[in-house]
Amino acid sequence: MRRIDALAVVLPLALAGACSGSSSPSTSSASTPTSATAPPAAAPLSPDPNLDATTHARLHIVALDQAVANVDVFMDGAVANNGGQAQVNVPTGYVTAYLYVAPGTHRVGVASTGTALTQAAQAPVDVPVAAGHRYLVAFPAPVTGGGAKPLVIDETEATAQVGATPTDPVTITVNALAGTTGLDYKWAGKVINAGIKFGGFGAGIVPAGDAHLTVTAKGATDTTLLDEDNFALPGNSVFGIFGTDATSSSGWEVLDSAPTTEQNVVEFLTAFDAKNLLPGSGYPGGSFPSFTTVLAAIKTAGMTDLYTGGPTLLFLPPTDRAFADLPQPDRDRLLADPAALAAMLRSHTIAAYVPRGSLATTPGGSFDRSFTNLNGETIKIGGDYAINGGTGGGESYWLANGTQIHAVNTVTFPPTP
Repeated sequence: MRRIDALAVVLPLALAGACSGSSSPSTSSASTPTSATAPPAAAPLSPDPNLDATTHARLHIVALDQAVANVDVFMDGAVANNGGQAQVNVPTGYVTAYLYVAPGTHRVGVASTGTALTQAAQAPVDVPVAAGHRYLVAFPAPVTGGGAKPLVIDETEATAQVGATPTDPVTITVNALAGTTGLDYKWAGKVINAGIKFGGFGAGIVPAGDAHLTVTAKGATDTTLLDEDNFALPGNSVFGIFGTDATSSSGWEVLDSAPTTEQNVVEFLTAFDAKNLLPGSGYPGGSFPSFTTVLAAIKTAGMTDLYTGGPTLLFLPPTDRAFADLPQPDRDRLLADPAALAAMLRSHTIAAYVPRGSLATTPGGSFDRSFTNLNGETIKIGGDYAINGGTGGGESYWLANGTQIHAVNTVTFPPTP
């Protein structure tokens, strides 16, 4: 079994933004925080109309044929582009970032990297999309005796059909595993979906917090695909995709897509409170992050509007652990100083659309990008979303307006004058 964890650390998802390489990177949390003087008020950041999820549809794509190493993604006859990054050389099994497209019908296809769409193993598919909805298009591997058709899922409709509210955790499980009679999905011992047929999917609401997850492929001999501790956050929707052929010597794989929420930054980070977790092990590995301190900092600094409004951001919020690692006198001084808190928050915030995969040259590659943060400083983001060589950590999450949240375990301050 091969598992590709699209949620794994560096993943999630990151896109093209305001890239700058002209300045030296600022220092990170090793420096002592000092009182900061707020810069002159800047014009409020405005939402990007091209990333408006109420007037656009969102659509992401995955190719599941292990026989092809990498693919190029096509939209309406041309190579797709997201946040300034051409969607080429995308690894098989990698779920792309959402493309924001106008309502209507769009022709979506994938082809082996460097080849024309007319040479693709599978014909492109016409996908009708509606404003305010998000979609997945999955191109399964060919199977013996015939081809498997691309699967188009209206995620918004699927969550509505199971009665999900904006704060419910929702899982959508895709069965692209030929040779099975169905997939059974259990969360905390409860059957969420049973008998998901090949080429189909199941959606369900799961309780927020920690739980044991099992997924079983049914057939002449049942096969346990997953048997592990996992977790779910309020207001998040995630995909599990089980692909390839259970009867093939190549085995099978599990793909996780990037978690997505319709909440704003403050609402989402609030969901990481311990009260939202079931008794148990916490975040896998015992390091479930919490954000009580940075949420209080946003309020004290008078920056609530920025993190609850419409601008698209790359926000790398320090966890409570990051603040706890500061010497107590420095931490106390920082938390009592609104101007210093505002400067710290601006160090961790980039006003840019950074879709998943765009921190690398091609989606799924190694991270190595520089950006200009809200303090006007150049910061370098490396593996695990570490800022200037600090400590990253956790996973990435995406908001409806393209904002990406990725927790870090180091507090970064502006350079000391």
